Amino acid sequence: MSKTLQVCPTCEFEDALTRVPSTPVSLLIKGEHAEPETGNLVKEFIEENKESLKKMKEEARKEMKND
Repeated sequence: MSKTLQVCPTCEFEDALTRVPSTPVSLLIKGEHAEPETGNLVKEFIEENKESLKKMKEEARKEMKND
């Protein structure tokens, strides 16, 4: 790991090599292409189900009134 190259093995150019620091994987995941967090998925699911439950309750009330 501590080996320093002075000559490029591909083009044999001297003193042209510079080290490019690597980016940690965790920083790459949190970028634009990251998947939504689990908490957000659960919140969305709960909100969608609240709406469907409200509709079901309204329909049940209408049926009870019609009987």
